[in-house]
Amino acid sequence: MTVSTQVSRNEYTGNGATTQYDFTFRILDKSHLLVQTLDTSESIVTLTLGTDYTVTGVNRYNGGKVVLTSALPAGYKISIERSTPVTQEASIRNQGGFFPEIHEDALDKLTMLVQQAYGWWSGLSLRKPSWLANYYDALNNRIRNLRDPSQAQDAATKGYTDSADSNLQQQINVNQSRALRVPEAAVGMVPAVAGRKNKILAFNSSGDPIAVLPESGSAADVLIQLASSELSGGTLVQLREQINVQDALSPMLYSGRVVRLSVFYARGLTNDAAFAAAFEASKNADGYNCRIIVNDTPYTVEITNTVYQFRTNLETRYNLNTYSGFNCGVVGEFKFNGTAQFKFIRCYRPYVNVVIQGGTGIAGIDLITPTNSSIAVQLETVVVGAEIHIDIVNYPGYGLATFGTKFLSSQGVKGLYPSTVNAYLSGGAVYMAGTNGFGEFSSIWELDCTHGSVFNAIYDVVVHKYEGSDLLVNICNSIRFGYLLLGVANAKIFDSQGVYVGHHLGVAGSSPTVKQTEDLYCMDIVNSWVRFGQSRLFGANCGFRIGSASNVLFDSLEGYHINQAISITNSTSYTGTSNSPTVDVHVKQINVVNGNGQYAYSSKHCIHVDDAMLANLTIEDGRIQWNVNGRTSEYAYAIYGGSLSTSHIKIDNVRLLGNYDAEPVYMPNYDCIVKMHTPDTEVNVGGTRTTGSGRRLRINWGMSTTETEYTSKPTKRVYVVATVTAAGGNFIARVDGKPAMYAAGVAGTFSGTFEVSKGQKAYYSMASSSVVDSYAELELG
Repeated sequence: MTVSTQVSRNEYTGNGATTQYDFTFRILDKSHLLVQTLDTSESIVTLTLGTDYTVTGVNRYNGGKVVLTSALPAGYKISIERSTPVTQEASIRNQGGFFPEIHEDALDKLTMLVQQAYGWWSGLSLRKPSWLANYYDALNNRIRNLRDPSQAQDAATKGYTDSADSNLQQQINVNQSRALRVPEAAVGMVPAVAGRKNKILAFNSSGDPIAVLPESGSAADVLIQLASSELSGGTLVQLREQINVQDALSPMLYSGRVVRLSVFYARGLTNDAAFAAAFEASKNADGYNCRIIVNDTPYTVEITNTVYQFRTNLETRYNLNTYSGFNCGVVGEFKFNGTAQFKFIRCYRPYVNVVIQGGTGIAGIDLITPTNSSIAVQLETVVVGAEIHIDIVNYPGYGLATFGTKFLSSQGVKGLYPSTVNAYLSGGAVYMAGTNGFGEFSSIWELDCTHGSVFNAIYDVVVHKYEGSDLLVNICNSIRFGYLLLGVANAKIFDSQGVYVGHHLGVAGSSPTVKQTEDLYCMDIVNSWVRFGQSRLFGANCGFRIGSASNVLFDSLEGYHINQAISITNSTSYTGTSNSPTVDVHVKQINVVNGNGQYAYSSKHCIHVDDAMLANLTIEDGRIQWNVNGRTSEYAYAIYGGSLSTSHIKIDNVRLLGNYDAEPVYMPNYDCIVKMHTPDTEVNVGGTRTTGSGRRLRINWGMSTTETEYTSKPTKRVYVVATVTAAGGNFIARVDGKPAMYAAGVAGTFSGTFEVSKGQKAYYSMASSSVVDSYAELELG
């Protein structure tokens, strides 16, 4: 048979009597039908084969009948559609019987499935009537279970529009009850400003509003003059001292330490106009700012594309005598659009305490040319004793910045009082560059920012608490962080000297119990001298990458769930030239637990030295617990010493715990081990497995009958047990030609011990004797 009709569904309306309904298409099995009814309340019920109906005419070209067990009520609708299982049941084998019916039935089933899918698409889906159309046609059907809109172009539900209409109607009723109403259907408009200013409202013979002049000297005339914007009411009232009220109040408004924006809002000025007027009022007669502008209004004042430059003196050097004791600044909440900015130059003790919201047209941060970045508050050129408190929200630039001149060739910012900068959903908190003797921050805080803070070519700055991510310290000297609390990010300290961190927290991964998807590093340190008081790493990822001529000291290093504490490497995020392979790292106390577990992205050594690096590495006091928390393969070393024998590695009083498929420590050779004191530790030295206890490392005794020079640095103590089998036999060990052990003259078993130091030559000879046992121990500090 063939499938010669595109019909795959029939629909009928019940009359309360009929029980048999035709389906006019072919089916392969009686279960290949979907029968549903729709009652008058639009409830859809799927009928059950054998219980609610039976089927005749299976596999007939013209279809068959559905026979209901009870008549379909009048007004009910019934839908009968083909519902073919999405399976392939024709088994075709090599040299099998390729009967035409088998192929035809298989092709027919495929056609039925295509018709079924096409029917769903053409009849049930919400679709556009044409590729050219820009709308979806519901074909006069309702859409149910639609969610209430949240975006501007979302479709609206009936419940949502009913609620909105109800709220609007209520507001209309409230507004109408407060309005001045007339019984007529309409009333004429009030005259325009030019026709009604300085006049009173009246009505003509038609009842329409008009503006008329009041009688001169009347109460209405006086009230209009008092409220006039052209001439303030204060000028009309005179004091006993023969001056008007306006002249008496002006010194109170403008000659003190503050200028209040509410004064200008009361005059009808807002936003840019109000602040521009206040800015001018903050100046003395000499044109320099000497007052603090305070936004004491209930509004967030918007400033658009205006840079307000505050300045208290012309002086270009730090001559405080010329500042006359005046200070300037801004207080309050503002919204910046475009290039709006508060900029301070040549100022003494400016005070800023602002909340800045980001508006429209703000450029954001330029990583290539930072001076092109958007800055909310900028300090430049001889600013002394500033105190800054800034909160930025949804502002794509930096909250505070000073750019100065790199390498300190210009006068910059000095003596910053303890200040704070908080940045949320913004570009970054601060960008500091080109100054020395800068001062101190009480706190810098960042959350969900696109970039971190930058300290670039800046000396003498203290940050008591920094909390954020993506911090960059570059070409700095004498910079101190009391608390450095970093999120999941790669902080960077490059080309800097004298960086001190009191307490460091690095979150190395989003969670210690979630499989990581990449290797993240808490911090890269390159060409820098850094000291950490306490560093704590947390999370299933990596800690420090330290490279190229860096010198890093940890008073205490802790790690929880991490998969690497330190990697001495030149493979970092540093974009400059890493000229030196030498790195000095000293960890005075270490405590790493639950390290290199199953949730790490990749298995790594806890302390790792790249094969191309020359490490001066000291690890003292504590423990390293590695390859734990479900790690059943890909074991890594607790300490991997690289491949250069010129490295100097000292491990003193460190317990090495956990699971290892080999030894927990790898060293390229014995010469690189300056000192090693670990309880019962196995060490892989250049591919040879050795054991150790305390400060001794057991190795092969390394002697033969050929005189050989001992070239390693640690002194070697040799232990020998020899058996002389005849009275004329002997065993003699010599160091630099002198007997170090001598057994002869009598048969028996003899033992001895002697030392071999670097540069000495040793060998042994024997007659009628044999070596029963031998080994050596290296004295490692």
